[in-house]
Amino acid sequence: MGHDWVAHYMAQGYARIDPFYEHCMTPGRSMPTGAAHLAALRHLDPRQQRLIEEAGEAGFHSGFSLMLPGQPGVAWNIGSGLQPEALARLRLALGESLPLALRLLQMRLDAPPPLTAREAEVLEWLAEGLRTKEIAHRMAITPVTVELHLRSARTKLGARTRDQALLQAVLRGMVRPYGRPGRG
Repeated sequence: MGHDWVAHYMAQGYARIDPFYEHCMTPGRSMPTGAAHLAALRHLDPRQQRLIEEAGEAGFHSGFSLMLPGQPGVAWNIGSGLQPEALARLRLALGESLPLALRLLQMRLDAPPPLTAREAEVLEWLAEGLRTKEIAHRMAITPVTVELHLRSARTKLGARTRDQALLQAVLRGMVRPYGRPGRG
């Protein structure tokens, strides 16, 4: 859904009445969603039905809910402009890769704030095996400043140690896994 729809959704207060949260978050059970399924949703109040109609007008024709295993209270509403039969075929073709793709997307959405250039540089020198004093010398800063950059990077990455911070930064593509370019 585009930014215009999201703005409309928020302006109408639809987040407070969206039936998805009440009806589509049952663990182990996927529910059909979208305007194509509105006939089966006559139990919803008129405002909720209008929300679904308007979403359909904005392009959300058919979809389904999906809760990822091991993530209670987190559900995705996978919407499309496809007819229900076409969406069912696509879903069948995706099979087990759909939950994996959603997990990766969730990780991306939950990504920490970006590292500053100096925080990334400190971590890249750390990947080279340099100690704090050596990093400080290479960067022409004090060892205390190196430690401040490392502490800030650890905080942003949710890491307890500098090694954990380096691993998280590499896994998230925030620093190169082999440290500084042009090493020799």
